[in-house]
Amino acid sequence: IQSIIDQSTHIVFPSKYLRSLLKNKFNQFNDKLVHIPSGIDTEYYAPGTKKPMILSTGRLLPRKGFQYLINVVSKKAYPLEVHICGDGPFLNTLKEKAKGSKTPIVFHGWLDNKSEKYRAMVAEASIFSLVSAKENASSSLLEAMSSGCAIITSNVSGCPESVGDAGICIPPANETALKEQIEKLIDHPEYKLQLMQAARERAVTVFAWPAIADKYIQLLSQMASR
Repeated sequence: IQSIIDQSTHIVFPSKYLRSLLKNKFNQFNDKLVHIPSGIDTEYYAPGTKKPMILSTGRLLPRKGFQYLINVVSKKAYPLEVHICGDGPFLNTLKEKAKGSKTPIVFHGWLDNKSEKYRAMVAEASIFSLVSAKENASSSLLEAMSSGCAIITSNVSGCPESVGDAGICIPPANETALKEQIEKLIDHPEYKLQLMQAARERAVTVFAWPAIADKYIQLLSQMASR
């Protein structure tokens, strides 16, 4: 990393969280650090006909927080289904934990996020949950926002800056907070709809590829004029 920074004119970071980590470690190169968010194809990922469904996707690791979602929905028969997409070393543990859940929990395994099945699933989900303990700039969050999901995510690392005020941010590993927010979205459909619309709008205005491409063009123009 040190060698790459030494030889680079600029280092672009997709999240301010990641930028802060590098600034702490390589403080002498602060003038090289540029924040440009990751982009999303808002035409490919678009809202579909929404269903009573919570979607959670990602690498199945303990830090991703799938276990807390399963614990919450297992204790009560909620009027929805939970769908989990992903693979990883925590899969069997999660499946065992989901046995006997009062709310249906469906595991889909790994899905290519460019596949039609995945796109349809995120388009149909009304709620997206990612209560991870650590995230840089989550592509899953951007896909869910662009697809018009009501977002529940963590209030740490790169998650809050991704969703802004267009989602719900809670402490990771806090099952009480997660339960409260899920029930709030179920009991108050107008609030859920408000968050769904806000997420889509934020994806289109902040993270759509044309806006991100403009930032890169500006940076390259600055470099070329030197």
